[in-house]
Amino acid sequence: AVTQIDANAFYGCSALASVVLGNALTQIGANAFYGCSVLDGIILPSTLKTIGNYAFYESGLKTITVPNSVTSIGDNCFENNKKLTTVTIGSGCKTLPASAFAGCSLLSNVTLPDGLTTISNKAFANCVSLTSISIPGTVTSVGTVTTSSASLPFYGCTALKSVRFEDGASDI
Repeated sequence: AVTQIDANAFYGCSALASVVLGNALTQIGANAFYGCSVLDGIILPSTLKTIGNYAFYESGLKTITVPNSVTSIGDNCFENNKKLTTVTIGSGCKTLPASAFAGCSLLSNVTLPDGLTTISNKAFANCVSLTSISIPGTVTSVGTVTTSSASLPFYGCTALKSVRFEDGASDI
């Protein structure tokens, strides 16, 4: 059984439209599905533990559900997915890495788990369709001090009207 998809395995496979992942899979390597622009759906198995940097960069995914078993998502993992509208992150993920969903211009529905502690710089940068987001009360860090505002987690989210924190709400 396949337990790992190596780095660059399907890099640039622009005609790849369908992938079925087995239930023994524990790791998706860096750049594994980078540039798979017509890959519009994938079901990540509940055995998956890690997703590498840029793993689904510029893919055609429309929705993504990261299972509870995933404890590590790489930087830029889902960046520039121009068709991505809905994201659900499982409870195993404690950190949303840098540029995780940056440039996902249709992203409008995000579900973050209790237990998440960190939302890194540029995590949702330029997600221009995101109008609201709910931040779990377990989050203790939203970005880091930087010399560039373009590095902030919600930079360029021009439609963002409402941010709800678990213990209250703040409209921006």
